[in-house]
Amino acid sequence: MQLSNSLTPKSISSSGYLLRQYDGAAAAYSLQRLDSSTENVVRARRSTDDAEADFTAQEVSGGSLREFSLNNDADLIRFADQATAADKRMYFDGSNDEIRVAGMTSSADYFGACTIEATIFVEDPSATQVVWSLGSDCYRMVSISGQWRLNGTTDTSVSVTSGLITIAVDYDASGQATELRIGGATEWTGTAPAGTTPTTLFHIGSRASGLYFKGLIYDFSLSGSAVKNFAFNGYGNTNGDWEDQVGSNDGTVVGSPALFSGQGFDAFVTTLYDQSGNGRNALQSTASSQPQIVADGVVVTDSNGNAALDFDGSNSQLSFSESGIYRNLENAASFVVAQHDITSGERTLLYISAGTGANITRSFLGLVGGNTRLAGRRLDADSFASVDTAGPDTNVGLHTVIHGWGSGSSMRYRDGALEGTLNYAGSGSTSDTDAAAARIGYGAAGSERMDGYISEIIIYNSDQSANRAAIEQSIASRYGITLS
Repeated sequence: MQLSNSLTPKSISSSGYLLRQYDGAAAAYSLQRLDSSTENVVRARRSTDDAEADFTAQEVSGGSLREFSLNNDADLIRFADQATAADKRMYFDGSNDEIRVAGMTSSADYFGACTIEATIFVEDPSATQVVWSLGSDCYRMVSISGQWRLNGTTDTSVSVTSGLITIAVDYDASGQATELRIGGATEWTGTAPAGTTPTTLFHIGSRASGLYFKGLIYDFSLSGSAVKNFAFNGYGNTNGDWEDQVGSNDGTVVGSPALFSGQGFDAFVTTLYDQSGNGRNALQSTASSQPQIVADGVVVTDSNGNAALDFDGSNSQLSFSESGIYRNLENAASFVVAQHDITSGERTLLYISAGTGANITRSFLGLVGGNTRLAGRRLDADSFASVDTAGPDTNVGLHTVIHGWGSGSSMRYRDGALEGTLNYAGSGSTSDTDAAAARIGYGAAGSERMDGYISEIIIYNSDQSANRAAIEQSIASRYGITLS
């Protein structure tokens, strides 16, 4: 899966928008803005609580969809704007993640007068959890019932909040807390109990009794006139990142704190809105069948960096109303921007059928047996006809079909090059009132699932042969596709 942390919308002049150049599309689905529309392009469901929200094309590429998937916390978005191995922020899971530092063997090894500081994100402000602790009570920063507490049982009456904060505590020489600062501002001053004699371990993300922190800890530091002082290499999730550069009190990573990339927050598509103005929205109400649009807090993209829907090859699918689009596949056109993850099996990009029983018309665009296939059946035919082309590769591609079956030929193009002609003339009713189905990402029997990415689908119920090359150029320029 390709992931992008910050997507830059493609800059296209208004005259280049597809729907302005060639008006009259029967259905149009894209995560980019088409024409001058500022309407919603997608409705997404957040995995953590099943909340749903609508997003415009600008919001999808500009970050609001990521904020939604991360529970709308803009501060956290800015904090986690990058998700690379070089970033040493860590996510503690509240179960067994911590950093342990040994070497505290007697009262002479107390820190003394010092300042402990860290940048943190508290995932659940109401939970009881420890940010750091020396022993059970000494030099302890703990959250209990939504209030910060320092050492022993001293409650600061300062509320714990969700979001990114910098928290610091100044301790005096006897181990008493004298000042609590949050975001650089003094929130509490006072005298807290000195606590009990410390154990031999200093804990970051827990305390000796096994109470753990859930959220992010970053930029941890301890400084001052301490007997034992810490200066680490970095703040990652390996022992080598916690080497003391002053003494010999190296840290040990316990559990599996993860380098943060938005753990646990995903978003899936419930509605892909039709931007043609015809109201043929592509829908999926079943959670397990919804294609993914955000993974671990990051918008999904294809290998060219375009925002895309990820179809999992197993369950993902969308459906919309076909009625009135193809009229038995005479004088119609389809344009699909997609990228396959695999090139085997039966994988459907776009499937449309009309009619009932024996009187059914179908069109299938996708993969069969490692070949790119266009297949179809007219009302008066007994079986499908198809044309295959060897391939495809796993690059982002533009798949075009010009349907002209009533005149004897339908043509399929890949990246502007003709790859096959399906000669299959016939006759039959052009009624568009029969039962109809249109599917994105799956085929006739609810199978042949797409495994890969789909970024845009434009469908016309009119002959676009003369406009095909210009339409393809307009689409290709937006998606970084080189036409043949």
